[in-house]
Amino acid sequence: MPRQHVWTERAEDGMKREIRATWFAHEWRLQAKRADEEKWTYYTAPLQADLLTLQDLIERKYRRRRATIDELKAVAKLVEENVGMSISERVLPPAPKPEAQDGEDR
Repeated sequence: MPRQHVWTERAEDGMKREIRATWFAHEWRLQAKRADEEKWTYYTAPLQADLLTLQDLIERKYRRRRATIDELKAVAKLVEENVGMSISERVLPPAPKPEAQDGEDR
């Protein structure tokens, strides 16, 4: 049975954009439509911003038991393949490097 996750955002020009992510047959399918468009755009290669938003959405839904572990793993894999960023890289910011003090060797 397909599961659908939907969210809206405002484009730079102020126009509303609705994004739908459908999980079916262990595969994600993303589509989007602006308020001024009549037809949906079906993505073969989703936008990076949409993938990161989807990942965040699924992570939050998983914590509330509204998404499955399979959805979470699949979206993490999709983001890593398309954006090149793992969950640990996105969640944990890089640790700041300590500044060298005067007269201190490394």
